[in-house]
Amino acid sequence: MKLLRYVIFLIIFPCLFTIASNFNLEGANWKTYSTKGSEKSFGLTINTKYPDTWKMEDGNHPHIVQKWSTTTKSEKYTCMVSIKPASFMQILRIKFTNKGFDKVIGGTFDNQPNVRLISKKKTLIEQLPAYIFLTYQEGTRLDKTYGIYSYNLITYFNDCTIVMHFGGMPSSNLKANEETFCAAMKPVFMKFANSLVINPKWD
Repeated sequence: MKLLRYVIFLIIFPCLFTIASNFNLEGANWKTYSTKGSEKSFGLTINTKYPDTWKMEDGNHPHIVQKWSTTTKSEKYTCMVSIKPASFMQILRIKFTNKGFDKVIGGTFDNQPNVRLISKKKTLIEQLPAYIFLTYQEGTRLDKTYGIYSYNLITYFNDCTIVMHFGGMPSSNLKANEETFCAAMKPVFMKFANSLVINPKWD
């Protein structure tokens, strides 16, 4: 039995070490960030944890409240929290239409021609219905084509859509290694996502 535990440890420990080193998480302390008081939060308080080894900065777009990023030898990773008021029609559909949430939130990437939807899963966050999307998108900057794989957690609360976006940009177009690259990102994204608290009672 002891030998079996030792073998399992030898298998798992290098994997954990690789994840930590690849994402600059080695020695990281996970601190709590709160949107409380932010002009972009639309009155919502959202808490989430982030590694202090990552760079933290205000969002540079209207609905992005906060952003964290890190760059390794070959990849760049970014996590963002955004809050956006739903449109009048979205509110009506979600509140008064059968399966309105599934059509509005679940259909987020249905009509985006530049985004390839890899997977979609319905889940719960803070007892609220939510969706997790895995997507791939290509862009061009300075005549160079780059690709971004993204996990997106999207939910709806107080007439606002709340999005946690976790994106990874490989050093090259790694379509052949897509499954491996996304599998490596997933536990880090889930650590961010599982720490999300919406309107905490103690605040």
